[in-house]
Amino acid sequence: MRIQWMLIGCLVLTLAGCSEPPTWLEDRVDLLSDEQARSLNDYHRYLLEDHDIDYRMVIEAGDDDINQRAVTLFRSMKVGQRSDAGRGLLLLLNPAQNRVRVEVSQSLEGVYPDVMIHYLERQQMVPFFQRGRIADGILATTELMITRAQEAEQNQEYYASGSPSHAAGAGAVTDAELNAGAERQTEPGGPDVTAGHQPRDTVAAYLKAIAAHDDRPDLSLYTSDTQDMLAQ
Repeated sequence: MRIQWMLIGCLVLTLAGCSEPPTWLEDRVDLLSDEQARSLNDYHRYLLEDHDIDYRMVIEAGDDDINQRAVTLFRSMKVGQRSDAGRGLLLLLNPAQNRVRVEVSQSLEGVYPDVMIHYLERQQMVPFFQRGRIADGILATTELMITRAQEAEQNQEYYASGSPSHAAGAGAVTDAELNAGAERQTEPGGPDVTAGHQPRDTVAAYLKAIAAHDDRPDLSLYTSDTQDMLAQ
């Protein structure tokens, strides 16, 4: 009976012209596991549903200039189109070039200025990437982007609703330093590490923990979703 209902459901979706739900992540070099990709995709969907930000991510190899490539992808993928206010973000990671680039739409330049994007790349992604924790670094950075979106909403920092989504070169590029660090060294003891009240405080707390080789997944620094992901 269950199989019959599944078949009926598929038939109804087909007749209704429904398609697969949209995805926000394209891993073209299989850098992430399926489970990691699903977790990250869920976070990107949350950012759109709760904060109206169309945040895409592409992981690919190639010789093209990463800055120009990010602009090209931003336009071809129509980043920001899923947002009612045209708010778009694109994270481009190129393991072959060992570089990462975040492209920001005009409607979000005031929320995610270049200096903040460079800070997130340099002080948030890279420390994870150096230790081979690619998905963790992307997820932790996404959490900080969500925190920034929440602050912007509370302080009414967004540009006027309905602004077009254009990639005007806003954003920053950073050397990713993938797998450049030492092997993971977990020290099970030691005090807990908690998040700060501001994104920069949370990053500082994480950097202090990683300097002490504290890779415990249950630190209060992380949200429950991140703890579950790190524990796996």
